[in-house]
Amino acid sequence: MPTTRARTQAAASQTTKTLATRAPKRHRVAAPAPRRGRRKTEILDQNVHHNSAAAPGDSRKKRCKRDVEDIGSQNKTEKSKSKKAKLSVPVLSAEEAGIIGRQEQLDAVREFLRSHLELRKGGSLYVCGTTGTGKTACVHYVLASEMAQGEGRKGSIKVGKLNGNTLERPGHIYGAILKALGFESSVNAATSTARAALERVLRPSQDGRGRSANPLFVVLLDEIDQLITASKSQTARQEVLYQLFRWANLPRSRLILIGIANAVNLHDRFLPELLREGYSSEMLVFPAYNKDQLKAILEAHTSRMASETTLGKVRFDPVGIELCARKVAAKSGDLRKGLDICKCALLQAAHPAAPTSLQAESTSEDATGRREIVVGAATMLRVMRSALEASHTKTITELPLQVQYALCAIIRQQRAIAREGKRALIVNDVFRTYTSMTREWGLPAQPFASFCDSLLGRLFEDGLVALAGNPKKELRQRSLKVDVLEADAVSALEENVATKNLLSGKSHRHNGGVNFYAAGS
Repeated sequence: MPTTRARTQAAASQTTKTLATRAPKRHRVAAPAPRRGRRKTEILDQNVHHNSAAAPGDSRKKRCKRDVEDIGSQNKTEKSKSKKAKLSVPVLSAEEAGIIGRQEQLDAVREFLRSHLELRKGGSLYVCGTTGTGKTACVHYVLASEMAQGEGRKGSIKVGKLNGNTLERPGHIYGAILKALGFESSVNAATSTARAALERVLRPSQDGRGRSANPLFVVLLDEIDQLITASKSQTARQEVLYQLFRWANLPRSRLILIGIANAVNLHDRFLPELLREGYSSEMLVFPAYNKDQLKAILEAHTSRMASETTLGKVRFDPVGIELCARKVAAKSGDLRKGLDICKCALLQAAHPAAPTSLQAESTSEDATGRREIVVGAATMLRVMRSALEASHTKTITELPLQVQYALCAIIRQQRAIAREGKRALIVNDVFRTYTSMTREWGLPAQPFASFCDSLLGRLFEDGLVALAGNPKKELRQRSLKVDVLEADAVSALEENVATKNLLSGKSHRHNGGVNFYAAGS
């Protein structure tokens, strides 16, 4: 009996020693990890308790291996979730951004941008069209949406946006591009120095790391026609434009250039050397808005205007909006003019000049008895008459004399095709009428290139005339669309003694010795 009791005490003391020796090991396993890996240790400890409860027969080595695999799967899941969160950046739709009726042009710009970004190659796109056709808004929208959704693309992409009107000289464009892309540069730096620096940036590296190692540079240049210098030499006038388009079209180029301008034939007129070298850029023409598109856009903008104004509760008459859309579409299709008319009509309705005659139209009561401002059709018509017709008359009277000669030739040719029953007003026919008219009256005439560049180009910029028809045709065979009423143009031209009698079409060799060019200069 004493022997058995002694053996029991010895076994108990041995068990105590064993537990005492094992306790530090268990304490070392559960010890807190360093700060950098504390999260993984906490997850491991939780998984150890969970797996030990679920599978008590597993060995400790197998449980630790399965815990590490669980941690790896959790990290992959978290990475995929964060990647999806980056890719799912909320982007407004075109309608929400105020872009209506330009789906075809949006798709074209998006296809060009995506193809060059995915292939990581340079290229150029020339976007053109008359004023107020949504060129700049569409390109900015596509570029912003593609950059927001393009987190998964390989390599880095740098974007720079510029406007040619902000530059004092065309040569400043090189330094301005460097600054817009995030490089240290001065806009007023010497042209040769800035051009060499930009060329070094755009030149692909030769370290053998592949195309993805070189960043891409997307440059959006609005009013690109402002880069044409005033030099008489054709080579000097096209130097800056030629250099930019050439860099974008060189093999292994990293420059994606998007140029925006009003002139449709700028690429053919000022970049002949580029075409002779075999380089050419893609071209996208924005046509003028039609009445249905203008109506939809004006309805969206006036609704937003009414909700954001501080003048009070405002309601636009649908009839007035439709009248404005029809009038602007018949004139030029310039959206900006339509928006300006709506703003001016709202101000006139809110502050009528003659309250006795306009108060009944401009104010009413809603269902709750509150007074609201109503922009009616009569107010819209008054604003349209003063905004469109008067502005055209003033624009024509302020045109240079040679440009007025070109407008006289257009009106004479327009009358001729009306008599002959034709429909198209062809550029080449207008030039022939212009040449014949200047010869009849003894006036100095311009050659065809200068006629299209200086004279028709000015009419395009002022919204008086626009190119129509197939844009792929040669310029001589393109048709013209006159966006000013003949009566308004004749009334404005008759105010000048140098152009008053040119519209008659009568043949006066020297006009009795009177030099009209000198009289109007």
